[in-house]
Amino acid sequence: MTRSLRLALTLFMLALSLIPALSVAMVFSLGIFQKERDLALDLQRQSSERAQDLLLGYLDGVQAELNALAMNRQLRAEVRTEREALLRQTVFYRGNFDELIYLSMLGGEQAYVTRLGVTTERTPRNLSDNPLFFEPIRTGRIYYHGVERSVLNGEPLLVLSLPTLSTITSHANGVLVARVRLGRVLNQITRLPLGERGAIMLSDDAGQIIAHPNPDLLGSVAPLPPADGLAVNAFGERILQVRYPISMGPIKLFVRTELPLEEADANLREALVTATVLLLILTLAIAVLCILIARRITQPVVDLAAAARRLSAGELELAVAVTRRDELGELQTTFNQMVSNLRGQRVALEARTDELQASVERQQALLDTVARLSIPLLPVWEGVVVLPLVGHVDEARGADLLAALMQGVVERRARVVILDITGLSSLDDTVLHTLIQAAQAIKLLGAHAVLAGISADAAQYVVASGVELKGLACYRDLASATTAAIGDLGRSSRV
Repeated sequence: MTRSLRLALTLFMLALSLIPALSVAMVFSLGIFQKERDLALDLQRQSSERAQDLLLGYLDGVQAELNALAMNRQLRAEVRTEREALLRQTVFYRGNFDELIYLSMLGGEQAYVTRLGVTTERTPRNLSDNPLFFEPIRTGRIYYHGVERSVLNGEPLLVLSLPTLSTITSHANGVLVARVRLGRVLNQITRLPLGERGAIMLSDDAGQIIAHPNPDLLGSVAPLPPADGLAVNAFGERILQVRYPISMGPIKLFVRTELPLEEADANLREALVTATVLLLILTLAIAVLCILIARRITQPVVDLAAAARRLSAGELELAVAVTRRDELGELQTTFNQMVSNLRGQRVALEARTDELQASVERQQALLDTVARLSIPLLPVWEGVVVLPLVGHVDEARGADLLAALMQGVVERRARVVILDITGLSSLDDTVLHTLIQAAQAIKLLGAHAVLAGISADAAQYVVASGVELKGLACYRDLASATTAAIGDLGRSSRV
């Protein structure tokens, strides 16, 4: 029972200790999990910001180059070949443009150059009804039209236009339309480091992929995730994905980063293993502490149980050590007081027992005396004794009477025994049976019995009972019986 109490107490304290410990560990694990996920997402956002910086920095350089071109007076030269020579120089200077078009104030084409060369033989177009013309004229700012692919090599091209301003009036006097090559900057973006297997891509708001490290995925559509976090890529792999918008007028592009979940959670697994080991160590420490506390609490109970078993075996010379100052210490003190009281009670009981034993012995001696006095064997003559019977004679007294009579006859060497029944309170079958047994026993001892004190009522009862008193001389009173006994004894002596 004590072991069960200790085990139950240990398990109870262990449960009370582990519940908050497990709760803390769970919160800690969730915190680590969220922290690692946030770190992975932050890493992807940083890569997205670098990609944005690369793209916008490249476009800023392109815009600066176009602004310089728009301010060049040669662009408004009278001869078309001079204008196209300036455009060709710009196209091949840095290689940032796939196509340049200069439109007049009315939207007519004034010069046209591609990377393939000047195409003066083509019929000039009028783009007055095209947003590439009227939007920069209307707003006075650069206008981003969209992203398309080169018909030659599929390279992404950003189509934009900006107004050319008069140096005198600062009003728009024409429009430059450019198809900007994005291949080089997008290659730089997709090659930005992102873990071991991470990928950085660029897509439009419809999810069509413009740039990707895997060329096979260019032009495919991957729906934009509703929010940053867990997603599934085109290969069915679980990933962490971040989308970073880049707005350029009506155009919205998205830098999207993908990091395999297995790689993102690599540090998380290490952290969880560390947390698990720490939790196991904490659990072991708590278990040891609970065992020690349970032992400290239950040890006094164990000692009291052992002392109680010794006490139940009758050992009163014992005491338990008072080791506590709490309720258990009070129980130890009370137990010692109980044992002390039991010792005192045992001493008192032993003394009382001795007194009772002495009293019993005195009473027994008194009873023996009374028994001897109640069966007196009185000598009246040499060889003649009288046994007066007084009061009531039952079976027990009859047995005592016979025993005392036999002993007295032998000790006094009696030859005649007078059984005097004058003092009997009543005569019944038990008395008659006792008298007959006494007469037979006296005869066996070599003496003979004489019955004295036969009253009329006694004689009538003997006759009515049908008992024969053979060999037993009967006399009316003790005097007659004594005289007859002495006479018989004298005659026997002469013979």
